[in-house]
Amino acid sequence: MTSKETIFSLFSATCARQAEQPAVKDNVASLTYAEFAALVDRMAAGLFTAGVRPGTPVALNLSRQLHLPAAILAVLRLGGIYVPLDPTAPALRRKLCLDNIGATHVVCDAPCAELGGRQLLLTDLAQTATVSLPPLPDTAEVVAVIFTSGTTGVPKGVEITETGILRLARDPRYVALLPGMRMACLSNPAFDALTFEVFGALLNGLTLCIITPDELREPSQIAHRLREDRPDAMFLTSALFNLLAELDPACFATAGQVLVGGEPVRPQSVARVYAANAESGLQLINGYGPTECTTFALCHVIRREDVPTWLVNGAIPIGTPINQTEAYVLTTEGLATPVGEVGHLYLGGAGLARGYFGQKDLTEEKFVTLASLPGQRLYDTGDLVRQASDGLIHYVGRADGQVKVRGHRIELSEIEGHLSCHPLVRDVALTVVAQRDSNQI
Repeated sequence: MTSKETIFSLFSATCARQAEQPAVKDNVASLTYAEFAALVDRMAAGLFTAGVRPGTPVALNLSRQLHLPAAILAVLRLGGIYVPLDPTAPALRRKLCLDNIGATHVVCDAPCAELGGRQLLLTDLAQTATVSLPPLPDTAEVVAVIFTSGTTGVPKGVEITETGILRLARDPRYVALLPGMRMACLSNPAFDALTFEVFGALLNGLTLCIITPDELREPSQIAHRLREDRPDAMFLTSALFNLLAELDPACFATAGQVLVGGEPVRPQSVARVYAANAESGLQLINGYGPTECTTFALCHVIRREDVPTWLVNGAIPIGTPINQTEAYVLTTEGLATPVGEVGHLYLGGAGLARGYFGQKDLTEEKFVTLASLPGQRLYDTGDLVRQASDGLIHYVGRADGQVKVRGHRIELSEIEGHLSCHPLVRDVALTVVAQRDSNQI
């Protein structure tokens, strides 16, 4: 990456090359790259008029829809920081996120009094008259803040860097993303996988095929869209993958590369899907990575011929580091573990987040420099893993109270803290039970 390459400059170059090719589509409409670029410019004009400048945090309280990626890019056009929210989450939690980062600009589908701030309606932004915008900003360090569950009961904001997103989406080696391909988009707007979907598609000339929230509620509708859109690349949480594998495994017949992650992927589901699509070119990939390493850190292509082995062993490897990423399996003393022994997973490289917004102590606790690896900034994932003799890393479990439910990271202590505030509750204890498709608390 040269010093002049930014997310937005690469997006603009893609628009120039593929002006008449489809950029985004949903179940009713489609926009070419030229039309989509014009929409981004109008929305950027509206944000600029509202006072958004380089470094301004802009919350996006939006559902997954045609205009969501345009809103993200409009913020980046001005050098702002986009803060995606889950519009289905309780208003109190969303307000905590806004207060945490000090975001006063909120782009929303409809007014939400509980959020406060200066609310900018999506429909108004999309119809803004174009104005003269300032030159494209220089490379920014932080371009997004994505909130995850926090141990104190308050969500913590992970500061995602521009370098991290470019390392994830620009010419990746863990998945093929080529002009003219199609990328399915079905991640929660506040889930870090959306960065892979949006930027993986729009920086490489793919068509982003958005599956709406209403469609996502019905597995049959998801299966219909997969057959209709024929995505060349997509990401699914393990929970949703398991559900589709159970109800309609043949729906992947026209899919290309399917990354699965968020929780350990079940070998039985993989076997069922591959068996139902024996003649297709489907390729399943186990994707692993915390938000603090910009979505993916390790990946493993699950070969059809290896499935019997994983059915016996019970677990599929999370694989090896993707491009510009380092992974270390270390003892509690920070030394390399012998092959096959369980250790703590530390990650390094271009994908690392800057830290947690406004939480210096937590940042210093989790992003560390070890004496055994001088000069390298590493993230302590809290995951226990082991590395086999073939170099593949296998997930073992957590070293703390964090769990994954439907792909979302949840600190049990956050829920316990909220429950214990109720006057009728004396003590709280939570546990996680493995269900057929996902974990349940």
